[in-house]
Amino acid sequence: MNGSAETDVRRGIQTVGLVLAMACALFMVAYVGYGEAWRTYPRIELDRLAAQDETVQNALDPLIKAGLPVASIPGFGPLTTPLLASDPSIAAIYVLDPTGKVVQSNVRPGAEGYANSGFHASSLAESGSRFRLQENGVAYRVSLTLKNKIETVGELVVVMPKAVLAEEIDAVFVRTVAIGGAVLLTLFALAVTLVLRWRPAESRGPLSIAYGVAFFLMAVVVVYGLVSIYSDGIRDKTQALGNSLARRLSAPLELGLPLDDFSQVDVVFKEYRALYPDLSYLVLTDGDRIAIEADAARAGAAWQSRPGNYEYAVPLSGRTPDAAQLAVRVGIPNSVILNQIWRSAKNFFVLFLASGFVAMLIFDILHVLTVRPRKGHEAPESRRIFQEGVVVPFLFLAIFVEGMSNSFMPQHLQRLAAAQGVSTSIVSTHFTVYYAALAFALLPVGRFIESGRMKSILILAAAIEALSLLSMALVGDIYVMFAVRAAAGAAHGIIATGAQMYLIMLARRGGVTRSSSRFLFTYNSAIIAGTAIGALLAVYMGTGGVFAVQAAVACIVLVYAVQLLPRSVDVDADEQAPAAAPGHGPPVRAPFLPSLGQALRDFSFVGAVLFVGIPAKIVNAGVITFAMPLLLAHQSVPQEDIGQIIMFYPVGILLMSLFVARIVDRVGQPRNALILGTTAGAIGVSAVGLVESTDLLSAGAGVLGAVLLIGGILVLGLAHGLINAPIVTYVAHSPAAEKLGRGTVNSLYRFVERAGHMVGPILVGQLLVMGQYGSRAIAWIGLPIVVLGLLFWMQSRPQAQPAVAAA
Repeated sequence: MNGSAETDVRRGIQTVGLVLAMACALFMVAYVGYGEAWRTYPRIELDRLAAQDETVQNALDPLIKAGLPVASIPGFGPLTTPLLASDPSIAAIYVLDPTGKVVQSNVRPGAEGYANSGFHASSLAESGSRFRLQENGVAYRVSLTLKNKIETVGELVVVMPKAVLAEEIDAVFVRTVAIGGAVLLTLFALAVTLVLRWRPAESRGPLSIAYGVAFFLMAVVVVYGLVSIYSDGIRDKTQALGNSLARRLSAPLELGLPLDDFSQVDVVFKEYRALYPDLSYLVLTDGDRIAIEADAARAGAAWQSRPGNYEYAVPLSGRTPDAAQLAVRVGIPNSVILNQIWRSAKNFFVLFLASGFVAMLIFDILHVLTVRPRKGHEAPESRRIFQEGVVVPFLFLAIFVEGMSNSFMPQHLQRLAAAQGVSTSIVSTHFTVYYAALAFALLPVGRFIESGRMKSILILAAAIEALSLLSMALVGDIYVMFAVRAAAGAAHGIIATGAQMYLIMLARRGGVTRSSSRFLFTYNSAIIAGTAIGALLAVYMGTGGVFAVQAAVACIVLVYAVQLLPRSVDVDADEQAPAAAPGHGPPVRAPFLPSLGQALRDFSFVGAVLFVGIPAKIVNAGVITFAMPLLLAHQSVPQEDIGQIIMFYPVGILLMSLFVARIVDRVGQPRNALILGTTAGAIGVSAVGLVESTDLLSAGAGVLGAVLLIGGILVLGLAHGLINAPIVTYVAHSPAAEKLGRGTVNSLYRFVERAGHMVGPILVGQLLVMGQYGSRAIAWIGLPIVVLGLLFWMQSRPQAQPAVAAA
């Protein structure tokens, strides 16, 4: 094959690979949106269904409380026919006696089998709900309890087929999202073809831009579809209410009886108004005057439409002369619609961000694999780029899969402890064991790396991670969980350290900082994506389902490591110098304990670790990882919100890692950056501890609390991002580093700071117990952090102005 033909083949392979990557990314965004629609839209419809059910329950209550058996209630068909006529989504409405037997029913033709179709509790059911929600493969069932003056006498049930919802959701996604995705994929394929033909040597930049633009536009299309679905659902709820009430009021009018002949019509309006608290008004107008309203004082006043509301008007029908002038008017604030859209959009945005990191990973790995030179023909630079390109996805996937359980791990362990009758305070010890195993696993990693067995140790760590995650899905014993969490911690430490060393060894001369920055970005983006996606998957499939998904992905990571990780870093000899990080001394070969003893005799090293490093890790492990999920769950924050709130901590670290070198240059000293980071960290943790209410949808103080909480966590992440890199530089220029070597001192620092991870959960756990799981107990942590920061300021001395080391 000549050179031109070979180039065409490689270009074709690269085009197909990138288009497939784009197709996967677009499908991922569409699937996330589709899943979010099925998670949110049924709740809107089922809430509407429950309100319809309650209108019938209110009509039956007087008869049941008068002593009539539910099987003997007269007029059930005429009473419920207006409901079926006004709401085509309802397939059946019936009454069950206490034994579960159907004693009253009104069913559409063809829906007779819904009464006995094996319903079970629905995953959409919310704790504390006023109604019972069940489902089977084809329908949802909403049930309300019927009681007389003494006991429960039955249930009133409304059934809605899932096909009704599927038709509405699928129509939007097929009509809007699928077509939009196909158009974007076609345009991207055209862009790839043109770029590879006309600018093959400079293709990565333009292709990355095209990939990102298409991905973002797909998200816009999905959000448009979701907004359309939710808006229609809330408006349908309002229209169904108006139609139901209008049909109920039209019944006497069609018999020629004026409404004035009936008493307590205003009571009906009050009942409807109570059942639909989101409504801004519910009135009956006679021409341009208000005839009946829940607020009796407004009866007879002139009617005026109210701005800022979606209004639906239903004229009444009947034989009376004034029937043509009567109309039921229902209004719902636009803010209610926007709030529902915001809640779903918030969930989708977080998933979009997480999907963006995954999509970026797909693009990178397929780009690397499709442009890989033939074996034996690679230049050293091409070989290095390929090896770096396969290490980064391994790091991302390994950290991503473990991060999926961040938002619910403490709650899960507490449930296991409670099920065995063990005090829930044992959970903090599990976190200590996890971080202790992580710290001690670092000791042999360096030796394995120096001996050239880096790939073997990483494969072993990936296998341990897969086994620990599989055990999380299967093991229910709280004591066995100590071993499981220790294995997970050891695997995490080995994978993170080994992958970072891979990237440093692969760095070009002078490119160690860039390589470490890429490690930080990959590591934190994986935590963000894993935490966000795991929190929402826990809502869909429960914690057991998430653990099963984690185990499956971990097995994929293991196969990836076996097949693709480079066995050795085989760049040219003149490029291997950066592997030791210029200026950071030779590899660590001195015995560990004597080196640690010498470092601890240097007060500069001890001050940095004791006053800055360990307190930061105590907050990281004790507050963010351990306490926040428990506190937020204790305050009844939805599961998906917990993951989204905690996600702001790694977001802060990620953002700061992009600017930390410039900030240190501005403040003039790593020491000054550490003082600033410690102070900001104290402010952040105090803000987090002052929050008592974190419901992101509540009004007033709740919104303020959410802003304070999120702001505090973000500030905390930024502060710790400002500490991570400068403290490495600070200890690398301490007197201990001059004696032992900078590489040795940095390794010792990384080991010693893990004491904060081990102590954090136990210390914060005790504060929570003493504070009766009130979030204000955390606020007190800010005080000792400030004191330790002052001690560091007084104890430390300015250094020569070194460049910031890799974080």
